[in-house]
Amino acid sequence: MPRRRQLAQVPDSRGRHAATGNVLRDPVAEFRGAILDVDQVEPAEYRAVLGDEHIEGAGVGLLLSRQGFVPVGELVEVAAFEAWQPAGRTFDAVIAAQSWHWVDPVAGAVKAAHVLRPGGRLAIFGHVYEPPTEVAEPFAAAYRRAAPDSPLNGQPARRPLDLYQAAYAKFADKIRETEQFNDPEQWLFDWEQSYTRDQWLDLLPTTGGLTQLRPDQLAEVLDAVGGAIDSLGGRFTMDYTTLAATAVRAGTS
Repeated sequence: MPRRRQLAQVPDSRGRHAATGNVLRDPVAEFRGAILDVDQVEPAEYRAVLGDEHIEGAGVGLLLSRQGFVPVGELVEVAAFEAWQPAGRTFDAVIAAQSWHWVDPVAGAVKAAHVLRPGGRLAIFGHVYEPPTEVAEPFAAAYRRAAPDSPLNGQPARRPLDLYQAAYAKFADKIRETEQFNDPEQWLFDWEQSYTRDQWLDLLPTTGGLTQLRPDQLAEVLDAVGGAIDSLGGRFTMDYTTLAATAVRAGTS
């Protein structure tokens, strides 16, 4: 069963890091205090957007990204994680942020074990967000109108957490099957974030099936969601649960 934890309970993970994924809009904040420099691996050229951000901390990291909005250090490499060649580099942590569903879970876990130093940590995590009903239901209705043929139309307006927990349990099972890690753990973190209308409409197009919509379809959805937020006074609070499957690389230095 997943363990519900507070953010302060996360084990210290300073050192050289590898990571894959998108930590909402500010992954720099997630790694601040843990990584000195970040190298980035992207699966496509158009997502390899360079930034020149210095992250205060104690090591060097590699960011293997699937979703953009990532900090970058000295190097950007374009490759899928499974095909990426580490060229002899090893890391203290491999961090997959909202991206492991794009990675082959067996090959990905084996690759993570290959590049981790003994005692290093693989951490796979993602966010499940629950807008209030007053926002979720107008969004779902507008999405059905704008993209009636989308396979995502069968999903409920609010996301059932147990489905995501089952997915992370499978991630943990695949890590276990490599026999190269100590027994995996599952963690849960509850938190919330307040958004203004403009803030949420800026973020929403980067999520889920909206990235595949035509501009006119997207405009219809954003108009409906914007009206819903206006009815709440122009601001709302989002409930988040962050799920993680994590394990420490077995062996000794």
